[in-house]
Amino acid sequence: MAEIKRAKGWDAQLLKLVTALVEGAFQTPLWASFLEGLRLATSADYAILIFDPPGRPMDEGLQLASGCEAGAPVSSLLRACIHPSAHRRATEEGKVLSLEELFHPGQARSEPAYCTLVGEWRIGGARLVRVVEPRGVDGWLIIARRDKDFAEEAEAVLSEMARPLSGVLRGYVAGESDRFRSAMAAEAVRRLQCGWFLLDQGGHVLAADSFGEAILSSSGALSRNASGRLVVRPASLEREVLKNVAELADKPAARPRAISLRSDPWLDMLLVPARKRMLSDTAVPSVIAYVHGDNWHSADRCGQLSDMFELSPSEARLALALCRGKSIAEAAAELGLTLETARSYSKAIYMKTGTRGMVDLVRIVMGSVLTLAPDA
Repeated sequence: MAEIKRAKGWDAQLLKLVTALVEGAFQTPLWASFLEGLRLATSADYAILIFDPPGRPMDEGLQLASGCEAGAPVSSLLRACIHPSAHRRATEEGKVLSLEELFHPGQARSEPAYCTLVGEWRIGGARLVRVVEPRGVDGWLIIARRDKDFAEEAEAVLSEMARPLSGVLRGYVAGESDRFRSAMAAEAVRRLQCGWFLLDQGGHVLAADSFGEAILSSSGALSRNASGRLVVRPASLEREVLKNVAELADKPAARPRAISLRSDPWLDMLLVPARKRMLSDTAVPSVIAYVHGDNWHSADRCGQLSDMFELSPSEARLALALCRGKSIAEAAAELGLTLETARSYSKAIYMKTGTRGMVDLVRIVMGSVLTLAPDA
C-alpha cells in the first residue's frame, strides 16, 4: 500500500513539474516556477537551465537558475564545465550524468572550474542531463547540492524531465527564430518609413499602425482633432484629402489617389478604398491611407548619398532632386546649374551609383538604399 501511495505521489509531482516546464516559456522570469519546483523536488541547492548555441561564447546563450542568481559564481562555474571550451566528452542525449562523468577518467580534477566547485563551493553532488535541438542548440538541466551527493530519486526526476525539455527547447528556439525574423521585418518597415491609418467616410481615424500614429502625432503635416477627424496642413490640402476620401467611400471600385503632402522632408499619401473590416470595427472603414515619408531633411540625405556613393555635394543634391521627380532642366534651375553641367553631373551619378538611367537611379536611391540607411 505504501508503494502505491508513493507511485501516486510520484506521478503527481512529475506532472506538476512537466506542466511548469511547458508553461515556463510564457512566464516572467522564464521557467522560474519550474526551476524552483525542480530544486525542491530533488532537495538540490541549485537548479539551473542552460540553452547553449553552438560555437558561441557562453554569455550569448540563455542561463536561468533557482537558488542563486543566473550569473552567480556557482552557476557560471557549472556552465564552464559543460561549455565546449571545457572539452567535455560528447554525452548521450537524455542520459543523466554526474559532474565527474562529463570528463575523461581523471580529467575532472585538473579542470579549474570543477576544482573550484568542489573546493570553494563544496559541491558534493551534481547531476546533468543534455538534450539537443535539431539546429544544434544544447539544452542542459543541472541540479547541484552542497556537502553531499544526490539520492537515486533525484536522478530519476531529472531523467523524466529530459523528453519534455527536448520539446520545450525546440519550441523556444523556433519561437526565438520567429521573433528575430519579425523584429528584422519590423525594422526594415520602420526604415522604409511606411505606414497606414484607416479612415471612415467623414475622415475620422479609426485605426493606425505605429508609423501612422507617429506621423499623426509628430509630423506637423498630419494630426487629428478632438473628435478623431484627420487634420491636414495646409487647409487647402486638407480639403483635397477629405474630398478624395468621400469620393472613394462612395465608389469602392475607384482607382487609388496619390497626394504629395510635403517635400522636405517629403511625405506622400496613397488613398485606397477599404475592402476589409476588422471584427472589432464599430464604425465603417471607408479608406486606407498609406503614408510614406522621410524623417530626414534633404541636406541630411545628400550627406548620406555622398558618403555611400562618394558623390560630390553638387552631385548628391542633383541626384536627390532627380529622384524626387524633377526633370534635369528643373533640377538644374533649382540648384543654380547650367543644363550642360547638370548633364555632366548626371553621368557621374550613374557611374558612381552603378545605375543605368533615371528609372534605375530612382529605384536604388528612393526605393531601397537611401531609405534603409542607418539612423544617425
